[in-house]
Amino acid sequence: IKYFEILNEPNHGLYYNAEDVKNYSNLTNCVSKDFSNIIVGATSGLEYTNGKYLSSLDFFKTLGPETYKYTNIYSYHPYDIENYKGQNTKLNRINKTHQEFFNSLGGFVKKFITEYGISSNTAVKPTAIDENIQAVKLVQQSVIMNEYDIDLAIQYLFCNTGNDQSNKSYNYGLITDKYLPKMSYFSMKEFLINTNGAEYIGTLTNIE
Repeated sequence: IKYFEILNEPNHGLYYNAEDVKNYSNLTNCVSKDFSNIIVGATSGLEYTNGKYLSSLDFFKTLGPETYKYTNIYSYHPYDIENYKGQNTKLNRINKTHQEFFNSLGGFVKKFITEYGISSNTAVKPTAIDENIQAVKLVQQSVIMNEYDIDLAIQYLFCNTGNDQSNKSYNYGLITDKYLPKMSYFSMKEFLINTNGAEYIGTLTNIE
């Protein structure tokens, strides 16, 4: 076991006020005494605090520099199930705001994105997100993360979890639930083969 993630998406209805987040920080402190390589956050990609849902950036800001004493690995999920039209724009925006915050801590932060992706499905209206769109978007999102020097990025997820094409949650995979490759499987395969070991030095303009 290389890393220990302290809860999944704690900002999503679990730790959503200053007292709660302080408890989360205390938990991180306690765990770090027995384990190294603690990952904090794994925050859902909420951009605005609303009731019991604390935005990813507000969660990290509320943690403050104290938690930085226990770990230097921060994780977040810069996507959501509804935001398809501007998914890349959101990914770029969240990476930028989070990078600015991590720099304020001193910059010596490992940035993990433990979930990113886009679902191919027929539920999005008026235009469905077909496999071709998913294939293109995943490559674009990988390039965006390369620009921000993300230390670890995990695509959600490898295999579809169902066969209902109208269900957005089922269709994030690179392969179908019958283990057949989708277009995104081939696009990501070619992208990774052709860029393995390469360093991104460009500037993104039209990211959608």
